[in-house]
Amino acid sequence: MAQDYRTERREIVFVDNGTEGTSSTRSVDPSVKILDQFSEIRLISEPKRGAYIARNAGVRAARGEILAFTDADCAPDANWLTRIAESMELSETQMVLGRQRFGSASGALAILADYEAEKSRYVLTGSEPERYYAYAGNLAVRREAFDGCGGFREIQRGGDVLFAHSAIEHYGCEAIRYDPEMVITNGDIESLGDWLRKMYIYGRSAGNYGRMSKARPLKASERWEIFRACTRRSDWDLRKIAIAGVVLPLVAVVYEIGRRFPLR
Repeated sequence: MAQDYRTERREIVFVDNGTEGTSSTRSVDPSVKILDQFSEIRLISEPKRGAYIARNAGVRAARGEILAFTDADCAPDANWLTRIAESMELSETQMVLGRQRFGSASGALAILADYEAEKSRYVLTGSEPERYYAYAGNLAVRREAFDGCGGFREIQRGGDVLFAHSAIEHYGCEAIRYDPEMVITNGDIESLGDWLRKMYIYGRSAGNYGRMSKARPLKASERWEIFRACTRRSDWDLRKIAIAGVVLPLVAVVYEIGRRFPLR
């Protein structure tokens, strides 16, 4: 609701997909009551469980030519939709991905946020499709491309990555754009432990979608190249470099452990 984009040019669709661990197909927290206060928001219900099932349901309900996705634990910056609209001005752009901040920006998390942003820039501006990935918490795509690529694969995790690879097969790497000014804050990540747990899940997801696509994890040499790019940042002093030298290998190890136990 805080977006600076013209209200007559946007619509907001929320999908109620039930609550994990319950038999209810409606959320049991105060979400629905909160949404009822805003007439501009359309609330739909999708009884079949699954994040990508819910996203596909939201697309069917939406009327726009550009589809913008975020998650319940994410807060987009006020200019989020404006940045998406500007990124989509290039006709060859079919899909745009943005940057994420963490709920806490102190210590190791600030360093990890810098690294993840540099990693996204490195991967999503390159010409090697097998390195590409995507994240539905901060993603926008043209409806024509979404429909043409068959929407999200309705699997437990990794449907966004598989969709990105389908888009590359249809349109090429140049169809996907990275915009570092298209920012969301992930309130779910407030400590290093939160990020390590998330990276383990991402690793398990990669172990699964890696069997269904040509996607591959970054090589050690590529991670080193991204780290070197981060060290050239003006605000990365010796202390930050030292912390990164400890934290980044730990994150990589946790991710690789996750890949050994792929989601089914």
